[in-house]
Amino acid sequence: MKDHNGDVHTFMEPVVAGKCETETDEEGHVRSRQFVCSGTTASQNYYNASSCSGNPVGSDPVTVKGTCAMGGCAGFTHYDWNDGHCQGKPQTTTTNEYIYWGDGSCQNNATQSCVNGVPTIKFYDDAACTGNPRHTLTSGMCNPHGGHGSDMMNVTDSPC
Repeated sequence: MKDHNGDVHTFMEPVVAGKCETETDEEGHVRSRQFVCSGTTASQNYYNASSCSGNPVGSDPVTVKGTCAMGGCAGFTHYDWNDGHCQGKPQTTTTNEYIYWGDGSCQNNATQSCVNGVPTIKFYDDAACTGNPRHTLTSGMCNPHGGHGSDMMNVTDSPC
């Protein structure tokens, strides 16, 4: 299925449905989004509000190669900065951002684990997740993006 731009969005892992994610930009503009899912059919609904109630202002279909998930997830507050050091006021803050938390095995070039009780995701260049990870995302740690900004995710609903 294609969205309004003609792009196909395919999720290889379970889609986290039923969680309302809210983003606030540096100017105070608020928008929310939520996945709704049934079997292998899903869509991402958009709202110009801080909640996911009422009629969405837009909706994009999503192709699901995995399944829909209502649980087994990790929740985060996600901050994005224009600088490479996670300093100053974030460009955007996203609350209630959920990702599916797998069993730690290599899936889609990444592994997920709990290191000393802290959610950690390692990204690899190959489908077998061998060698050194090209990037490690650890809750509460600044993640610079090669001088083109940075982000940080703080766990709010820990799978650990």
